[in-house]
Amino acid sequence: MGTPTRTILVTTYEGNPCTVLLDGEQVQEIRLGSEEDAPGRGDVYLGRVDRFVPGLSAVFVEIGLNRTAFLPVASDEKRRWRTGESVLVSIARLSEGDKGHRLTRNVSLPGYRMVLEPAGGSIRLGARLKRELGDSREVADFRAWWSDTGERVGGLLLRSAAKDGTMSELKEECLQLEGQWREIHQSSERDKTPRRLRCFSNGLSRSLRDWASSKDTAVWVESQKDAERVQKILESFPGLEPRVLTNEQPRSLRRIFGIQKTLDSLRQRRLWLKSGASIVLEKTEAMTVIDVNSGRFSGGRKRGNLPLRVNKEAVAASAEQIRLRGIEGITVIDLIEMPDPADKRAVEEYAQSVFKKDRARVRILPISEIGLLQISRQRTGDGLGSIQALDCEACGGTGKRDRHGQTFERIWDETVAWVTNTDSRSIEVVIRVRSHLLRAMDSAGFAEALASHVDIPVRLVEWQDAPPGKLYEVRPH
Repeated sequence: MGTPTRTILVTTYEGNPCTVLLDGEQVQEIRLGSEEDAPGRGDVYLGRVDRFVPGLSAVFVEIGLNRTAFLPVASDEKRRWRTGESVLVSIARLSEGDKGHRLTRNVSLPGYRMVLEPAGGSIRLGARLKRELGDSREVADFRAWWSDTGERVGGLLLRSAAKDGTMSELKEECLQLEGQWREIHQSSERDKTPRRLRCFSNGLSRSLRDWASSKDTAVWVESQKDAERVQKILESFPGLEPRVLTNEQPRSLRRIFGIQKTLDSLRQRRLWLKSGASIVLEKTEAMTVIDVNSGRFSGGRKRGNLPLRVNKEAVAASAEQIRLRGIEGITVIDLIEMPDPADKRAVEEYAQSVFKKDRARVRILPISEIGLLQISRQRTGDGLGSIQALDCEACGGTGKRDRHGQTFERIWDETVAWVTNTDSRSIEVVIRVRSHLLRAMDSAGFAEALASHVDIPVRLVEWQDAPPGKLYEVRPH
């Protein structure tokens, strides 16, 4: 058996499940898992309507999580939403912070070669498959079987992998997906409690489904237990038969395949390029911004067109980082200024070529007058940001916090305002603060000075379970 052209590594990284796709020795994609019970894009939930807000054209739905989710509805929709009624939904987009997840009623069940669409009623072909097969004999035969046998529970979307499947494999997967949907529907009828009915966001299952496309794929795992888990998942995808190999060395697969450095680079803000130039990645609420710096790069003996050379190298590195980090939505690359329009066109063409490796849909706009290259990347739900690092509890993830004097002043003003507006004097003010503030306030004699000013006892205590971004809390007692 020849050398596999694709390799999937099933390992861990800093305590998180991690799957890595290699094409030869080149890292193509990385997916980090999270907790087993964490919600994910595509997961199916039984929800309960909490309230309908006509002004927002939205229904807020309880799905068994700690906050309600958001279901957009058409402004002209005639359906009357009743509080407490059940609705079957799936997660369309995961939210960050305190926002609820975005939901959709277009529930779908993904398989390896096809996707079951319960709300549909026909067989559709994915764009790539349509270009390659069109109305071929194989598609016509499968359509005929699908139309003539049994009672269907929805429509199908055939994926590009369907072209390599036999008729028996297509039939088997279709019946499997229909069986899964019947189980989901029956479960939703038996118990109306808001909950997750089916998880499709499991990182390992999705990675095997998307990546293990042929028999020339090898799946490496760290242990026999992982091998058994992989084999069990593969059984749910008829005809998917990659080789499963177990690591028998004391070193991890990350070290054996030399990907540790690549994984470590995913959390770095500044990345140095081979030439001495660098890129700096900043994630904001609305977009990702990448700044290109020529840095130590002088061009050597052959300076040539320095801005063009740096920008092309930076675009290639940015494309790799966007793909590996799973950066979604809008990315803006601030390039080094290029006065010549021909250089701008050369960078645009080069960007189109390097982003072809990305499985997600990517749209690249022309370089703007002020040298910004704008990129829009399909949201796939595979971003690594929220898994790689936690927000700092003291600053709430901003990277900055107020000086102690500013915080002391706010606490002082809040306490004085409360005492001024109350008639009671037989109280004590308890101020809960984070540990770093407590030490500074004790050193400054803050409690004694404030108590003397308001003529009420003031007590400082450490706030051990403070939520992210909260530094203090004033509580009259």
